[in-house]
Amino acid sequence: MDLKEIFEEKLKNIPLEALAGVSEVFHIDLGTAGQYTIKLAEGAPGMELGLHGEPSCAITTNLETLQGLTTGKVNPMMAMMTGKLKISNPGVVLKYGKLLGLV
Repeated sequence: MDLKEIFEEKLKNIPLEALAGVSEVFHIDLGTAGQYTIKLAEGAPGMELGLHGEPSCAITTNLETLQGLTTGKVNPMMAMMTGKLKISNPGVVLKYGKLLGLV
């Protein structure tokens, strides 16, 4: 399963009541592995290739680290402390990252 499929599966499984009143945009920059926009919005979570809209949170990492985060093999705090993961707004990730499998 590739990264896009992983996130699409996670988005599909988010209970819509968990997104009541939510409007968050995540930019994920994986360098040469691509850029993605994930939108968490009431009734319509989704993912697009490329960076679109104004992000609530920008995440910069590499593909290996992000895959490790989504599978639980990489500790997010250790990844941040070692510079493998940069997050512009950690509060948003703490609030919604569990829905995406990032924390």
